[in-house]
Amino acid sequence: MTESSKKQEELADRIAERLIDVLGKPKAIQKIRNSHIVSALIGAVGLALFFSGVEKVFGILSGGASVVVGLILLALSGALFSKLN
Repeated sequence: MTESSKKQEELADRIAERLIDVLGKPKAIQKIRNSHIVSALIGAVGLALFFSGVEKVFGILSGGASVVVGLILLALSGALFSKLN
């Protein structure tokens, strides 16, 4: 990191800390963050909404076209993951 980027990061951290001090930490948010069950429930609902949205986007395709598009996307994601390793 360059010196200027370190200074910018430190400034952003100080501003964030001051903002948290001014606004305070709501107890409800702290309880949600500490609860694994609530976090898992929120994540599951988000995942379900995501899949529902994907299904609606590709709803216009026939069954065969959906399979082909899915296989292409799987191949692309597999190729990207193989490059990461």
